[in-house]
Amino acid sequence: MWVITISYFVFRGVLGPIIESFYLAPIFYMAVFSLVIGNFFYVYNYMIGCAKREQWDIIKYAFLVPFYWLMISLAAWKALWQLFFKPHYWEKTVHGFHLENK
Repeated sequence: MWVITISYFVFRGVLGPIIESFYLAPIFYMAVFSLVIGNFFYVYNYMIGCAKREQWDIIKYAFLVPFYWLMISLAAWKALWQLFFKPHYWEKTVHGFHLENK
């Protein structure tokens, strides 16, 4: 939805009519409003949570939450791809790099 929204406003002259043909105008603008305002309130909610716990120094990281959501989406697409094309593959995490070799 973010890609469609940004594409619509940036390339409105070229992509505007194509995107508008998929959605009725009232539905499209309600969806854009919900996307922007809804995500704002999610980030605001994270900031309020930090403020209530008096963790003032980490409030600035609440603005990185949308990038975290993007990474989760990419991981889900990768997992779906691996489910079909590498069904028995297991990505193992190597632990213990911080330990000395003995």
